[in-house]
Amino acid sequence: MGISYDGRDYAEGKKIGWKDGFDALHCIVRYGLRQQRAVRRAAVARSSPGGPELATPQLTRDGRA
Repeated sequence: MGISYDGRDYAEGKKIGWKDGFDALHCIVRYGLRQQRAVRRAAVARSSPGGPELATPQLTRDGRA
């Protein structure tokens, strides 16, 4: 069974253009890299007690840092 696609042109109601592709790529790069950095920082904070400012303090049994 074959699959075919015949995209619409602007006269037929096409509503997306090449600028929309750049906007999408910008969002992928911006938010994708932000997410990767946050994951990396969290991993570093968990692995080293004297890590970056995002490190969470280690609590003792009585709840003190």
